[in-house]
Amino acid sequence: MEEMALKDLLEALGSMKMTPEPDKLQELLYEIGKRYSFADLRAWFHNLYQLLLGQEEGPRMGSFISLYGIEETRILIQEVLQQKKSRMSF
Repeated sequence: MEEMALKDLLEALGSMKMTPEPDKLQELLYEIGKRYSFADLRAWFHNLYQLLLGQEEGPRMGSFISLYGIEETRILIQEVLQQKKSRMSF
């Protein structure tokens, strides 16, 4: 489920022509979290912090993506997905 949600986020970010306001990005993150029925949305954001930032918590992800950049965030997500794929294929 986590991998599918990350792929969905990657695709959604890739379809953006310009970086929206942080609140719009935060709404997108909530929508994706709800779509994949995480136990609670905190679990979704906790996973994002761990996978993308390497920490337990952090800034609002919408603000982070807005400041860090859409393409840079997509690269982070692609790296995480690649690492997951590498671990699964010994």
